[in-house]
Amino acid sequence: MRYLAFSAAIVAVAASVTATAGVAKSLPSCLSVLLPQPSGTIVDLTAFRPANCPNEKIQSAFRYDQAQHVSRARRVLAVGEIVPSFPEFGSALVRPGDKLRLVVSAGPIRIERDVEAIQTARSGEQLFVRGADGVVFAARFQEAIP
Repeated sequence: MRYLAFSAAIVAVAASVTATAGVAKSLPSCLSVLLPQPSGTIVDLTAFRPANCPNEKIQSAFRYDQAQHVSRARRVLAVGEIVPSFPEFGSALVRPGDKLRLVVSAGPIRIERDVEAIQTARSGEQLFVRGADGVVFAARFQEAIP
């Protein structure tokens, strides 16, 4: 379950979480690549797992895209390669086109509707979503507490 804040109301969005299961709360220093990552693509969080850092210096692997607020692969990342971590490792990511369930609550009233994300967002960030009727509105994304 994912949460959005809409004006003064609390808004919940239900969708599959793209965060890696079992990731520790503290950010690991290094990661092992599980799935190949082409250069320039938005980093797939499920394509990495925490790993021990090697003794030798490792090459930078990510760059931050300020326009979209995401990390991108700086170069091609091969399976098994050990790379430095990136800031959002382990946090959920909403991408444009993700289907979400919006739940608006105000006191005892609860309204639900299906929406689609039209921009990228991470927990705590504002994003725009579009309803099936084409109406676009802003909400704040938060990960659900299990």
